[in-house]
Amino acid sequence: MKKLTLLATPVIALGLLITAAGCTKPASQGFKADGDYSAIMSTRPQTATDTVLILKLTTPPLLTTAKVVEGKKQIDPASAEALKLEQEDVIAKLTAISPKIQVLYRYRLVINGLAIVAPLDQLAAIRTLGNVAYVETQTSFTRPAIMGATNEVPPAVAKALGKTSTQFIGADQANAKGFRGQGMKVGILDTGIDYTHAMFGGAGTPEAYKAVDPAKENAAFPSAKVVGGIDLVGTAYDSDSADFSKRTPIVDNNPLDEGGHGSHVAGTVAGHGDGTNTYDGVAPDAALYAIKVFGADGSTGDAVVVAGLEYSADPNGDLELGDKLDVVNLSLGSSYGNPHILYTEAMQNLSVAGTVVVASGGNSGDKEYIVGAPGVADEAISVAASIDDMDQNWKFAAVRFTTPSEPAIVVE
Repeated sequence: MKKLTLLATPVIALGLLITAAGCTKPASQGFKADGDYSAIMSTRPQTATDTVLILKLTTPPLLTTAKVVEGKKQIDPASAEALKLEQEDVIAKLTAISPKIQVLYRYRLVINGLAIVAPLDQLAAIRTLGNVAYVETQTSFTRPAIMGATNEVPPAVAKALGKTSTQFIGADQANAKGFRGQGMKVGILDTGIDYTHAMFGGAGTPEAYKAVDPAKENAAFPSAKVVGGIDLVGTAYDSDSADFSKRTPIVDNNPLDEGGHGSHVAGTVAGHGDGTNTYDGVAPDAALYAIKVFGADGSTGDAVVVAGLEYSADPNGDLELGDKLDVVNLSLGSSYGNPHILYTEAMQNLSVAGTVVVASGGNSGDKEYIVGAPGVADEAISVAASIDDMDQNWKFAAVRFTTPSEPAIVVE
């Protein structure tokens, strides 16, 4: 298993400050996964009888056939019907191959495909099915790690103490001019978000956190700050677990963070600090969506990551794109990234549809070819961790950003 890389999240402010879109109603939790998951077995080749596959079907995904009507993208109804019929036909054929085949996720927008668990001895038959254009075996991403405190502070870090990440990238200057992420919808595709934390408007006490059952809906979510989200996997999920039952994703509507990393990322992006012990994120007025793709422990699979990108395109699942997220952040990956075709295609289609996709470049230094996947995708803004002398950074008098549908924005 390749080592996880983490995302230097402050640069996500770039997407927040230049993407123009209005805040819409909080998403209902309409994204669902299909299937009876009880038969899922290990995906490890040396012991497995089953495996997790992502199937790409032949009909184009709906984001690629969407039409612009009065300046807004709308899903083409005829394309949606054709895609639905194709998926139903393929599912029927899969069932005919083996009743053990189970559908985990159905993708309609970012790709047209299915995530399934299937017997390994049926792989050849699945590959030859009509309307199945491509088959990819799921790989895993190890969970994001929270770095512990240390008694020894490196000199470069000591020199930067007192300078927050917003100052490091100049976001404080943008904030002072009124660019605070207002009206932006940002998805954090990670371990979830602790919406009981004070930075997100919660009580901010250990008791408030412990009172939440992550497997059940809670009155504290959604909130004014964490306005939407979904748990795509459940507490016990681990795509690399030796306990086969833990490879079973269980979708629920409570994306409470059980690992800590997603809350760290969300706070850097859009948290509210007290100005003394904690500080505002780079876009403190942005609305957050918690897209939980990791369980309490262990790894996640790229089938789950694609499901998270699918959710970002249409959080309430009604095929109306008005609630599409403006930015989605993926602080996950592995060094020496080798992009897989299907999640790269999903990122591309989501990006072309207007969502800024930001992915981890890594924390591993200036080694050749070290940049992590999925951050190596052409359509992603790839961000690496960095500790530098502030005085040595490149500075520009102004940067001009343009989009197909909005006037130019100049940021000093």
